[in-house]
Amino acid sequence: MQQVNEAFSPHIVAVRSGQSVAFPNNDPIAHHVYSFSRPNDFTLPLSKDRNPAPVAFESEGVVVVGCNIHDHMLGYILVLEAPRFAITDDAGQARLDVSGASEDLVFEIWSPRIRDGRPVTTQQITASDSDGVVFKLQKKLRPEARQESWSDY
Repeated sequence: MQQVNEAFSPHIVAVRSGQSVAFPNNDPIAHHVYSFSRPNDFTLPLSKDRNPAPVAFESEGVVVVGCNIHDHMLGYILVLEAPRFAITDDAGQARLDVSGASEDLVFEIWSPRIRDGRPVTTQQITASDSDGVVFKLQKKLRPEARQESWSDY
């Protein structure tokens, strides 16, 4: 989850419990990356010309990431126990490899724009029927958070 143009990129990262995430600073300015999301809280002190060691995330949940210097910077790390997961692209599409799945699949959809913050659970789908499945959220989403730099003003 790099810091570039005073934003976290990608905006959302998904990892399995126990995996680590690197936070390279590719901006010409310093950032102080942190999260108060328990139990995955962390802080990476002020850095500009060096990249801190990756952070391991042991517990399942949503980790909200910010910059203590630039309040407009916001990112999310989803720490998952799920055996399969995918993140949508800019067009809102994702591909999930379900080959070898013998059980029915239950899909959960999460976005920081879902109003109550809880995943949307969808119906069960038989693995053999999962080619080209389309999900549409029925409830209205929150507006997209703006990650503008102070230099934009």
